[in-house]
Amino acid sequence: MDIVIALGTGSRWQDNELRYALRSIEQHLKGYGKIVLIGEKPKWIKNVEHHYLGDVPGRKNFSIFQKIITGSEWVEGDDFIFWNDDHFLLKNLDVKDFKFWYDRDCHFYAHKATGLYKIAITNTNNLPGKNNYYTDIHTPIVYNKHRFAKLLNLTWKQEFVIKSAYTKNEDGPFEPMDDIKINRFYSVNEWIGKTYNKLFFSIGSYAVNGDFKIFINQKYPNKSQWER
Repeated sequence: MDIVIALGTGSRWQDNELRYALRSIEQHLKGYGKIVLIGEKPKWIKNVEHHYLGDVPGRKNFSIFQKIITGSEWVEGDDFIFWNDDHFLLKNLDVKDFKFWYDRDCHFYAHKATGLYKIAITNTNNLPGKNNYYTDIHTPIVYNKHRFAKLLNLTWKQEFVIKSAYTKNEDGPFEPMDDIKINRFYSVNEWIGKTYNKLFFSIGSYAVNGDFKIFINQKYPNKSQWER
């Protein structure tokens, strides 16, 4: 199953998040095909299928949606994995064992969020569907390209949270998971504790310090086939 990754211009770490995300894929994921990278292309990357697509200013979710739609045109087969550049896999996993991982529901997060993201979740919460799970946690997701294309029918002058909008009309399998995104400094030992027995974790820009660099390089020490 091919993997689509959307990459913008916001990295404060010279896109090294993507470097280690790819290392985690090669180290732990089974059954994947090619990497389709949509957006920016770091100088250090190789052996990926790359297509440039810029961002729409002020439209973060719509920009990501456009990149996923574009990426879906280049994958082989009907299903593909969408993987963010800051998602790190911690255990061995086969692509056939992917779930729609979620944390609570859109109604809960619509009240919890702030700013533009709150508006996007509220818009998604108000969509009709079979369920209201909040699947926009920091894990990869499997999309069917044909069912994903139906999201083109949404009124994209508004913002939506993409995963939850897609899974509103999916039958599953759904599985609850605590969302692990860390956006502050920790020591190496604290990182080990925070990620213990987790399947995935993710970081924000403010998590990267010297200790994190030591930790992530200990987790994924080997260059992947996608690095120069």
